[in-house]
Amino acid sequence: MQIMALISTHRKSAASQLPDLKVMASWGELDAKLVGSGVLLDPSGRLRSALEARIQAEGGKITVDAGPFTEAKETTGAYCILQTQSKAEAVELGKRFMQIHLDFEDASFEGELEVRELVDSDGWIETMDDPAQDFF
Repeated sequence: MQIMALISTHRKSAASQLPDLKVMASWGELDAKLVGSGVLLDPSGRLRSALEARIQAEGGKITVDAGPFTEAKETTGAYCILQTQSKAEAVELGKRFMQIHLDFEDASFEGELEVRELVDSDGWIETMDDPAQDFF
């Protein structure tokens, strides 16, 4: 199964700053192992919110807001696409990624990693056809 892992940090734990170089080096080591084994398909980060835009649809209109988004309480710092055998395997990998923060950053670090299964359009349709499945 393919999994998208979204890594978010809370604003008060310096989400607007780059992670410590030791954190980045440790991520790099883990990334290299997981890429080599075929588990990590796409490790990607994001740029600061000053370079982002939000496109919203509300009240029949579309609006576009340019960053920075300083009002946000948390921000997505990175994502990755994993190829795992199970959700449990993806959760264990997510715990390894988060442990890197705890190993190198002080106790003020706060964040979360969401594990979301990806489906193609056929899988989406199957999910939508099953009334027992909560789409969102």
